[in-house]
Amino acid sequence: MDLTSKAIFYYSITGNTKSLVEQTNTYDFDVINLQKTKPEEVNFNTYDTILIGTPTIGDGIPPNVFKKIRDKLLSIEGKDIGLFGSGNSIYRYYCGALDLIEELLLHKNRIIFKFKFESYPTEKTKQEFQMIIDRICKGGIK
Repeated sequence: MDLTSKAIFYYSITGNTKSLVEQTNTYDFDVINLQKTKPEEVNFNTYDTILIGTPTIGDGIPPNVFKKIRDKLLSIEGKDIGLFGSGNSIYRYYCGALDLIEELLLHKNRIIFKFKFESYPTEKTKQEFQMIIDRICKGGIK
């Protein structure tokens, strides 16, 4: 196993999260679209850096796919985790799905960042996310 293996697992409903991933130079990250992957095929174990992207539904709910892979998320241990996703600030828990996923993962892993953005990614949003990816690839976030 490559000791610096990195992956981005993401789910997108309206295309905002997908757009951010597709418009970012993801270097040597494996990119896994959870809409195109069966829950039983999701495997976090071969990566030491895992980025998880998701939109938030309404007042803090992750999409159903995360319920289907909950046990796999709970089994992640000793990894560097980054969380990113879109949400709507009119809700009480802005991007609350990220907070729920963080709560599942933070006890056995290291959360290296949490990046929240609203609606379709702006140029500024894309630049900020690219800077995070660049820092990870250069070993700056550890």
